[in-house]
Amino acid sequence: MNQPEEVLTTNQPENNQEDKKKFSANFLRLALLIFVLPPLFFLLAIAIGSFFYLESFSSKTGLGVNQVINQSWQGFKNPYQEKYLTFLLLGLDQRPEDETMLTDTILVVGLNTQTGSYLLFSIPRDLWISPLKTKINALYYYGIKENPSDPTKIVRQEVEKIIDRKINHTIVLKMESIKDLVDLLGEIEINIERGFVDSEFPKDDGSNQVMTIEFNQGKQVFSGERALQFIRSRKSQDQQEGGDDARQKRQKQIITALKEKLVKDRATLINPEKLAKLYNFFQNDLDLFPKVDLARITSFYRIVPKLIDGEQKQIEIPWKEEGAILTAAKDPLYGTWILIPKNNDWQPVKDFFSLNLP
Repeated sequence: MNQPEEVLTTNQPENNQEDKKKFSANFLRLALLIFVLPPLFFLLAIAIGSFFYLESFSSKTGLGVNQVINQSWQGFKNPYQEKYLTFLLLGLDQRPEDETMLTDTILVVGLNTQTGSYLLFSIPRDLWISPLKTKINALYYYGIKENPSDPTKIVRQEVEKIIDRKINHTIVLKMESIKDLVDLLGEIEINIERGFVDSEFPKDDGSNQVMTIEFNQGKQVFSGERALQFIRSRKSQDQQEGGDDARQKRQKQIITALKEKLVKDRATLINPEKLAKLYNFFQNDLDLFPKVDLARITSFYRIVPKLIDGEQKQIEIPWKEEGAILTAAKDPLYGTWILIPKNNDWQPVKDFFSLNLP
């Protein structure tokens, strides 16, 4: 009668061992499900999302997926290494009835690629270029006639002499293009330090008539059309807000706001269709010399995050105040008002630019 009890007692340790093995196996399976499968699914989701992102971007830009991958990889392998990246912005405000090709805005952007800080350096459009016997704002017009494939060559070469630094890229920024870029990115915010009224703002309908526009002090949200009015206005009766100096200051405000939008707006970066439209804008709607492909754009990947915290500095070549390095004069051909370096010495201008680089 006692033998069954002995058998049960003898098998008890073996049953416990089996239970432990089963528990260990189940625990490992559970750990696998918790710690391994979710990351795998996450990576799979990233891979699938990246594929559709690339597919959407490539179809909207006309680039093949392989071309997007290869050019992007080239840019990542060969990041921009120089300390400074220098752009020349030529603002061309040409209305439908206007056949002139004078650059109202000539702006050098000197970007420190290590810190993300940058300098906006305005060159007055009345600056006299003695060897060419013309103002600097006419050089783009002459460049069109001399070299239609790169009409910026003459002005770029002269600006390089003025600042004693190589220009990496030149952008001819038509005012209408700024309107289109604002509308593409979405509205931008501008802080208007001083409100003003311009009752002689030209209409764009070819009627040669004018209308009144008004901007109130404080923060304003601009559409593309409103931004265009803000940077074109030059006839306000307010002495501080009328004229070219005030207009150039407002143009720099818009450029800065666009930079902020481009760098900080994640909605653009995660939206392949919007990013494709931006790429197409830079390729097709913006006069950029030389043109940049995707490899060149992605080579700037180390620089862009630094722009978020980078500081901005705006300067103009002093000519009105004490310590001016330019002086007013009359041009020897037509007697119009021009600006020339004091004592015909360009070195103080070169030094002024170099000392103010961030």
